[in-house]
Amino acid sequence: MTRQEDQHSASQDSTTMFFVVGAGKAGTTWLHDYLSSHDQVSCGPTKEYSYFNYFWRTGGDGKRPFVWWNTCLAQMSLARRTGAARGYVGSLIYTLRNPLDYKETLRGKDPLTRAFGDVSPRYATLGAEAFAEMKSMHPRTKFVFVMRDPVDRLWSAAQMKLRNPRYKRRAAKADFLMTQLDDKLVFESMNYPRTVEALFQSVPEDDIIIMFYETMFEQAEIDRLCSELGVEAREAQFEKRVYAETKGEMPVSWARAMYLELKHMYQFVEQRFPAAIPDYWKHKANDYERAV
Repeated sequence: MTRQEDQHSASQDSTTMFFVVGAGKAGTTWLHDYLSSHDQVSCGPTKEYSYFNYFWRTGGDGKRPFVWWNTCLAQMSLARRTGAARGYVGSLIYTLRNPLDYKETLRGKDPLTRAFGDVSPRYATLGAEAFAEMKSMHPRTKFVFVMRDPVDRLWSAAQMKLRNPRYKRRAAKADFLMTQLDDKLVFESMNYPRTVEALFQSVPEDDIIIMFYETMFEQAEIDRLCSELGVEAREAQFEKRVYAETKGEMPVSWARAMYLELKHMYQFVEQRFPAAIPDYWKHKANDYERAV
C-alpha cells in the first residue's frame, strides 16, 4: 500500500478513538471495566497506560527533553503493561528489537471493534499541546473527562494513600491530611479549571464528553457516552462499582479547610457547566459556606 493509499484508508476509518483523561478517584476504574467489557469497544489488555505522560510534563508546561529516550521509556512501559516483557532490562531489550504500536495495541484485532481507547487519569495533568497531539492520532477522536466533588475526591485520594503501607508513618502525623494539596501530582490530577480549559482550547467542543461522578452511575448517562463513542448502548452493572466506599469518616474541620482551598473549583464548574453540575455539588458548597 502506498503512503497516499494509507492516508486515504486512515481518513475512511469509521472507528472512534477515545481518551478518558481523568479525573482520578472519579469512577474511571468502573468506567474502564464497563468499556472494556463492551463487545464493540477495545481498551487493549490493561488500564492506565499513561503513555503520553512520558512526553509531556505534569501541569501542561511543555514537552520533556530527550525525545528519543522518552519514546523508548513509553514503549518499555507499554511492553510491561501489556505483558509483552518483564522488568526494566527485559522491556528495554524487547523495545529495541520489536517496539509495540500504541494505537494498534489499544485497537486490537477484533473486526467488530467500533471504538478503542485509553483510560488514564494521569492525562488530566497534561496541557493543550498534549491534547492536540493526542487528537491528531486518529480521524475521529473523543475525550472523556469525569469530575467529582473536589473535597470528596481529595478525601478519597487521601484514604487510598492511607491504605498504602508506605504512608503509615506519615499518616500518624496530625498534618497529613492538611498537606495533600502540597503534592503537585495530587493537585494537578484534580485541577479541573486547568484541564477543562486545556481541552476546550485544543479539541473541538463536539469531541469533548464531560461527565460527573455523582450522575455517571445512571443508565441514561452511560447511553449518552455510548452514543458519543459510536457504539450501541449496553446495560451497565452499577452494583460493580469499584472502590465506591471510602473507609473512614471525613473530619469536619479538614473538609472545611479543603473547601476554602478548592472553592474556586466549585465556582468554575458551576459557571462553566451550569446546567450539568450536580445538585450534590451545590448542596455541599452551601453547607461548607454556612460552616465557615
